Amino acid sequence: MKNLNSIKSRIRALIKPLVLPALFLAPFLVCGSAMAAEFREWDSFRDLHVTPAGAVADHRAEGDVITSESQSYALFFALAANEPEVFSRILGFTEANLAGGSLEEHLPAWKYQDGEIRDPNNATDADLFIAYSLLEAGRLWNKPEYTALGRAVIRNIMAATVYQHPALGPLILPGRQGFAAPDGTVTLNPSYYPPFVIARLSLEDPEFARAGSNTLAQIIRGSGAGFAPDWMHFTSRGELLTLPDDRGGWDATRVYLWLGLTSDSDPVKKLMLPAYRNISVMAGRTLKAPDSNDFYQGIMSGDGGPAFQAPLGVMNQDRGAALFRTLTAARVFDRGEYYGHALTVFAEGHHRNLIRFDRHGRLTDPGARLKGR
Repeated sequence: MKNLNSIKSRIRALIKPLVLPALFLAPFLVCGSAMAAEFREWDSFRDLHVTPAGAVADHRAEGDVITSESQSYALFFALAANEPEVFSRILGFTEANLAGGSLEEHLPAWKYQDGEIRDPNNATDADLFIAYSLLEAGRLWNKPEYTALGRAVIRNIMAATVYQHPALGPLILPGRQGFAAPDGTVTLNPSYYPPFVIARLSLEDPEFARAGSNTLAQIIRGSGAGFAPDWMHFTSRGELLTLPDDRGGWDATRVYLWLGLTSDSDPVKKLMLPAYRNISVMAGRTLKAPDSNDFYQGIMSGDGGPAFQAPLGVMNQDRGAALFRTLTAARVFDRGEYYGHALTVFAEGHHRNLIRFDRHGRLTDPGARLKGR
């Protein structure tokens, strides 16, 4: 408990060369002026998934599904691409159709299909990204109404999802329902809390900063196997509960992406990186991006596609990461690959210096880098 308190204290306080083969580097040897004018993966994603009305569709076999996650990612991409009109359309659809007409009053439902809400529960990761994008849009575009709305979303997150754990203190749950059991056991999703998002929102609200730092402390504590699980469980006494079917896969891959995107000057990143050393070493040695990680036994296996390659290509700095960057840069996505495509947009934006953050999680001015689009 002493070590845990130390981690929490450090996070709370901090929150207010490898020469790569020419083959691996080739896709990124772009002249400065061309790099500044291109965000081609976002252009592709927007064309495939964003409707004129501002809906962001995940094209599945069951039909087009719109989630608060897809809306929140595209909202961020429009911000990073300096496209205020697209941003406004996505925000308007989200508010009108997923948030009962008012993000000031309601968190968005996580699933919407065929003109109606299919699941009213919220998804906190999407809510955090929406609040983040609103705050940064307000700052970068001088839109005080966006800043005010972003702060309202933070208040709604605090009211709906912060759980006062008897041993661990305030935790941000993945949703308002289904993550705190009657016996006091809580479930967290490590991929729901990008450090740069937590840092930025913490500038707005000291109570959020406390809950965010406590939550990140548990994420670090629960990653002892050297990679991230999809879900973590803690008892009412604060003990980590590892179950035989705990895995790290489609959700956990985002942990590596968020950590790679976080500024190197953010000390929280330095606390978190050692927790994922095992997957970094394995990917660099085997040149594979594991997509099936048995958290209970500590076994990593598989070789995933873009949804697994893109995050490791951002977090790591070795020959495996260079290979993953080459593979994702060369990938041509179709409309049925929403998730891998979205994560690749984040990665490409990072590699092209279009998505970069300062130590407080603030997006460095995308307009200057995308001048001329």
